[in-house]
Amino acid sequence: MAFLRLGAVLVAVGLWVSAAFAQDFHLQLDRVEADPTSVQFPTVAEGTVVSADIYYGVWTTTHTWSALPEVIGPEGTTITLTAAGDPPGSNLYPGTAIHAPGFIATPDPAQVFADLRLGQNSNTVTVTLVPDRSRLGDEALIQIGAAYGAGVRYFYRVVDGPMPPQDGEEGEEGEDDDIAGGDDDPVLSAFVECERDTIRISAQPSTSCTIHISGWSYSANPVQVLLPAVVDGWGNQANGLQSVLNGAFNAQDATNWTRPEYLWALPVFACPSQDITGSNCESFVTLPGAVSMPIIVRQEGQVDVNLMLTLNAIPHDDDATQTGVMNGGLLRFGNVWRVGEFLHIESGTPQVGQIRADWLSAVWNVVPAGDNFVRLESRWKPGAFLHAERGRLEAGEINLAWWSAQWLVEPVEGTGFVRLVNRWTGAYLHAEQGFLDLGPVEPDWASAWWWVLQ
Repeated sequence: MAFLRLGAVLVAVGLWVSAAFAQDFHLQLDRVEADPTSVQFPTVAEGTVVSADIYYGVWTTTHTWSALPEVIGPEGTTITLTAAGDPPGSNLYPGTAIHAPGFIATPDPAQVFADLRLGQNSNTVTVTLVPDRSRLGDEALIQIGAAYGAGVRYFYRVVDGPMPPQDGEEGEEGEDDDIAGGDDDPVLSAFVECERDTIRISAQPSTSCTIHISGWSYSANPVQVLLPAVVDGWGNQANGLQSVLNGAFNAQDATNWTRPEYLWALPVFACPSQDITGSNCESFVTLPGAVSMPIIVRQEGQVDVNLMLTLNAIPHDDDATQTGVMNGGLLRFGNVWRVGEFLHIESGTPQVGQIRADWLSAVWNVVPAGDNFVRLESRWKPGAFLHAERGRLEAGEINLAWWSAQWLVEPVEGTGFVRLVNRWTGAYLHAEQGFLDLGPVEPDWASAWWWVLQ
């Protein structure tokens, strides 16, 4: 049990006294847990931890503390810490420390060290711990032991109501001490927001999102952010969204967080990756349109918070889509309406449907034809161009003078999508009936809108 360094307390002593007594509560010892003994720490028990020289058996350090009370009231308690070493005058610097995240400690840090190099074979300090109700959930932790090693954890239940009778005092008849369950009990809550509601496919840097977390318990249980749809170690989802933060790698100790909320950074990337971006997308691709990422915020002892982050995926550069197509190159054309389906000739005839990432039949060599028109040549079957010479869609050899094999790339206003218009017929390429067709379209038909993937 390695101890965390206690954070600096920003509240002056004169201010926390009134805050500590502002509510009627007390702490009741619930259980004590000790780290396991080992060759290095042969003794780990309430009040004492001993560390031994595992190499030569020459030295030992001893870390002791006074007994903790069964009940701690709002006024707090005092604990005496001692650090000692043997043999005297050796090169030892043992320390005994307290980690109590729900308390205000005096002194702070709550620790003591003995410098045997200077003849200080033991050293003692008395620490005052006052519970801070604003930082307590349903449990309070006091952790004591070697400053850099094993120790013992004391878990206290936070109980609303006055202190129970002590030393023969009589309590009020019928008075009940319930575990804290009123308005002051923390209830885990979270929401997610992003810098914008769109995510640009393949664009770096990643879209910056933030999970606002509140109501966590100040306990030994970490807060986790889980991404249940992630399918691999790179943080990829099947829909192409990626976040490198996930699961066990995303657990944080909340005992040093401060109210009212913690801001958890969540970068989100839309695959596929461009060259030299460092985003390992495997074969996952984000399609234009609404894409979602489920998120679970979890802390043991609390109810999970389930979130759904939904972003509108847009092409990499919506202002340059038409220009990019006009410049030519190897491209895929995805239908906006039939999400996940692409223009291909896998069966020999032009159609729209789902493809495999390695299908060359869905890759088109865009060849500028002049006058703002292009030809679409199959990468799979070089020399076969998409045309409508006989009034229907075909892919085959053409005469370079055929207007039926030339296509106008028409931008869809306000989007990053394009329409493909046949020069000879003036008809549009669309999938309104569920299959690839060529004909007139309405302006709002997403079935005639295409997005471009390099």
